[in-house]
Amino acid sequence: MNLNFNRNIGLHYSIRESYSEVALRAYSAEANIFQLFPIAEKQQKHFPVLKEDLSDFLDLRKNFNDIYIHSSFKINLATEIAKQKEISSYIFRKEIDIANKLEASYIVMHPGHATKRSKVSSSIKRLIDTLESILSTENNVKLLLENVAHGKNAIGNNLDHFSIMRKMISKTEKIKFCVDLSHAFSYGYNIANTEDFIQTLDATMGIENIRLIHLNDTNERKGSRIDAHLPPGHGKIGKSTLQKLINHPKLKTIPIIIELPINKEYDEKAILDEVKTW
Repeated sequence: MNLNFNRNIGLHYSIRESYSEVALRAYSAEANIFQLFPIAEKQQKHFPVLKEDLSDFLDLRKNFNDIYIHSSFKINLATEIAKQKEISSYIFRKEIDIANKLEASYIVMHPGHATKRSKVSSSIKRLIDTLESILSTENNVKLLLENVAHGKNAIGNNLDHFSIMRKMISKTEKIKFCVDLSHAFSYGYNIANTEDFIQTLDATMGIENIRLIHLNDTNERKGSRIDAHLPPGHGKIGKSTLQKLINHPKLKTIPIIIELPINKEYDEKAILDEVKTW
């Protein structure tokens, strides 16, 4: 099988020096989309959008179709704790501002988690109500809620949670979904059974609502609920399973982002080139 070379495919990056440095790395890897985490690696706070850097970034931006901002893991808009929700809303609004300045198309967000006192359905309602309220004032950026690997009180680990979200989303068309294949595997889904898994996605997220695939592998066992990535085809999920999924007729036009481990250097272009031949 050969991946359609017109397909949108790129990598995830953390900021080392500047926003324009990220765009240049993506351009050098011959990606046509990319995703970035706006938290500086060293300072662990949002990297400022400086005037000269922004100008350089937007010059490079012309070479890409879509850009995705991955939101902070500190955000939990599903919480019933007032102070935590206030802080989360502040961080999210700040990232919306960054996304708009960078002319990003989407923000990708983990849905958060419920408190011990709260039911999942109540937490999902708080999440969706808050998101719809915030996004109603924004004209450009859209949001993709992503499934997660973790257990306990996490929202979005069980794909059935996305069925609940779909029923609750009523005020905006700006909330869609991102499926992370390694997260689904780590949570316990048998993604090697291609047809059954795609039926599950369609019944929960709805294929028409999936706007991004995180194409990741992992060395953790199925059902481990450990979020740890490897390059596609280099882990326990394997090339064959991932290849069948991204080339399935129902998924083959959905953009792909590869999220490499941040603690190791990889030949980014070689990884993209390999996946382009799948």
